[in-house]
Amino acid sequence: ETEPAARRRVERERGELEALQSIIGPILEATPRLERDGEDRTVSPAALASGLRTFLAGLAVGDEPATTARDRLVGIADRVAATLHRETRPPAAIALLRRHLEIRVPAPQREGAAPWVSDGGHIHLSDVEHGGYSGRPATFVVGLDADRFPGAGLQDPLLLDAQRRALDPGALPTAADRLAARRFALASCLARLRGRVTLSYSAWEPTEARAVAPASIVLDAYRAATGSRTRSFEDLLEGLGDAASAVGRTAPLDATDVWFQALESDGILASGIDVVRAAYPGLDAGLDAAVARTSDAATAHHGVITPRSSLDPRANHDLVLSASGLEDLGTCGLRYFYKYALGVRKPDEPELDPDVWLNAMDRGRLLHGVFEALLSEARAAGLEAGEEAFTALALEILDRELRRMALEVPPPGEAVRLRERRELRADVRSFAHMLEGGDDRWRALELKFGFGGDPPAPLELERGEIRLRGAIDRVDESSDGLVVVDYKTGRTSHYERRHGVFHGGRRLQHLVYTLAAEWALGSAVSRMEYHFPTWRGQNEVIAFERDEVVRGIGLVDRLLRTVADGRFLPTENADDCRFCDYRPICRHRTDGWRRDWRTPLADWAEEHFETLPEYRERRDTRVWDDTFLAELEAHGEAS
Repeated sequence: ETEPAARRRVERERGELEALQSIIGPILEATPRLERDGEDRTVSPAALASGLRTFLAGLAVGDEPATTARDRLVGIADRVAATLHRETRPPAAIALLRRHLEIRVPAPQREGAAPWVSDGGHIHLSDVEHGGYSGRPATFVVGLDADRFPGAGLQDPLLLDAQRRALDPGALPTAADRLAARRFALASCLARLRGRVTLSYSAWEPTEARAVAPASIVLDAYRAATGSRTRSFEDLLEGLGDAASAVGRTAPLDATDVWFQALESDGILASGIDVVRAAYPGLDAGLDAAVARTSDAATAHHGVITPRSSLDPRANHDLVLSASGLEDLGTCGLRYFYKYALGVRKPDEPELDPDVWLNAMDRGRLLHGVFEALLSEARAAGLEAGEEAFTALALEILDRELRRMALEVPPPGEAVRLRERRELRADVRSFAHMLEGGDDRWRALELKFGFGGDPPAPLELERGEIRLRGAIDRVDESSDGLVVVDYKTGRTSHYERRHGVFHGGRRLQHLVYTLAAEWALGSAVSRMEYHFPTWRGQNEVIAFERDEVVRGIGLVDRLLRTVADGRFLPTENADDCRFCDYRPICRHRTDGWRRDWRTPLADWAEEHFETLPEYRERRDTRVWDDTFLAELEAHGEAS
């Protein structure tokens, strides 16, 4: 190599490396480092999405599907980068991001062109009617089994062949005419083809576990290929040899083929369960757990553990419970165990639905903020509910909160944002209307206890004291004492009186808030009210008197006995699992319309609920209302 040639080569290679650096450098700069450097690193899906966004921005795309895919992925990356900021281990963050990137891209629909037109370098899918016009050198005709082609030739049940011939023999085709037309269409397609043609058929029907014969057209092709018109179907099957199958005698293509090849002997698959269980101890333990979960005894796989005083809030005063925590315990012990004993939390992974902006939680959080701000600002401005200025202020606060929320959760589109804004404005107007005539009664807004520097509220039980935290939406003044108010932005069904005062231990918020308000404000509470101040809730009010509510103190003590004894058993009612965060762990499943739902653990609990001694406290809480009423009636008769 001469010196000038070497110099030109070096310059060319340097230019190529600099060009490569200009492409890769920004991507690496925008993407977080995942190697450990001596310690475990954490990363958020949002940070990974930012690197992906930089990569996609420099991606050169050509055809229409690639452009569509790139644009959709960019939109998903933008939303992930704006929302999923909670850091986790790199494999988990990558898995979350990849799940959002699983999209389907439609085939291009060019104006003026039929959908079966395809570009060079691609497989061209066509039907029999339009096949053979592309002039391609290799053609595969699939689906030529006797069940599909030319078909069964059944008569039309609405107009039989005899009736067709009587009406108009030439215009109304019979079943035989339709079969002949299908044969002619395929023959015409084959006549148009050039190059090499491969005919294939499905030789096995897995749903019925039976062999399927080829169509007669395959035998005709075999006779033409062999030059003998006397060949039979037996000759055809012998000439074709073994059917192509996932379990073949050729070199394995993937891990499935390797396993099948290792297990196959003389055409029979041997059982490999023992070998696999020995090779994978985790899978072996999981299979043992699956068997244990179906047994008649309550085991650790059902939530029965060795008692630990550290889990009992009556013994461990570092534990501070909330109303929702007690309701979780009253609903399903396993849910409480996952959330408060193990600390398992649902991934911070909002659903990216193109038709939905705010989910139920975000919507409720926004409305609670608007309600609190409205009451505070209206009192400061001297406005009363019922005035036009009061409603105008409510809508102004809503728009302000919506702008803030849009920065936190970007809306998927302007049409969706406007639709949900319209619905939220109806909710805020409903709240303003509900306040008319009572706007001067509230004594406290967002009364917090156990948060930040606020001390927790104590609750004295039979076996010790527990500490509680929460935030009461509103406390009103009334002639007979304080009225505790909690806003609910959903439907009323879960809170209706037909479920009793405590709904079998599932509803305890009214107890916690009543006693906490008395402790914090030093005044007696007369009742606790659930308000439903939205168009969906129809401004309903469901109230519970203090005398009813305080009966739940014994119920709470009964529930906490299960914690002290290490019995965190699942609920016996699958309806409790519908909106639980831990449905995937319990294998909860629904039909396509979410009208029928089943949970294996709930089914097991329902079967053993009345017989297992571990369920005795839960049985007591489920009939707590009925038991108390019976005791009241008995006491009244004795008096």
